[in-house]
Amino acid sequence: SYTRLSAVYQDAAMADADEVLKEAHALEKRTTASASGAAGESASEADAEHDENDDGSGEPKKLKSSAPSSSISHETCMRLCKNAAAIALQRRKRVDSWRGDGFRSVLASIAATAQRDEETGAPLPVSPNAGSAHPAVWLLMQRAVDQFAEEKSRFPGTNGIPCEMDAKDLWDGVKRIVDEGLAKKEGAEESMEQDDLTADTVLAQVPYSACSEMCRYAASEPHAVASLLGGIAAQEVIKLATRQYIPVEKTLVYDVHSGLTETFNL
Repeated sequence: SYTRLSAVYQDAAMADADEVLKEAHALEKRTTASASGAAGESASEADAEHDENDDGSGEPKKLKSSAPSSSISHETCMRLCKNAAAIALQRRKRVDSWRGDGFRSVLASIAATAQRDEETGAPLPVSPNAGSAHPAVWLLMQRAVDQFAEEKSRFPGTNGIPCEMDAKDLWDGVKRIVDEGLAKKEGAEESMEQDDLTADTVLAQVPYSACSEMCRYAASEPHAVASLLGGIAAQEVIKLATRQYIPVEKTLVYDVHSGLTETFNL
């Protein structure tokens, strides 16, 4: 019957919680013993210098030490086992971390969008005047815009500067970011896949028109786009506040022109 079946699952849950509690207490004891071992060495040195514990018998008193009670309860283990399937560890990075392995994967995504020659299979460069771009390209452009703003204290396409001039400077910034993103760290292990990824293969898939579009855009905030992104941000805040859903761990890119979104793990 349902009652017996429910009892079977309840007994299994209790057994799992007992096992987790046992392992937790064992780990807690090992951790406490390791910490008290270091403290015991300094305590023995102090006892050698001070004989304040002498009770007249000629032997120093032995200080009684009681092990601290565990703060891990069976109820906590039950709750942990119940929600173990929804537990996730998220490690965040700075939004400007484009020199790590994560941003290298973004550059690899850009290079992977290349069209292949039907005869030779060689990657073909994208048209400089292409009307669309991969979401990873816009992420690269955003990094270049941030760097542009740090250097010139303004965004490209603003303050009445011709877009042609800013687009050229922005393109130079894109090339610098790609070079920095592909720079190999000292002691890093090399792989054949990483060796095939070069700045030329990445830049060949970045249309120059993307720089012109970022300058034409001039850091504007259209209300339609701002409302959508604000809704996404509010949804993530609700996830954190209610602790009911897992927030988006990766960097989200929304391409308004195509209406597509894509996430990248930096």
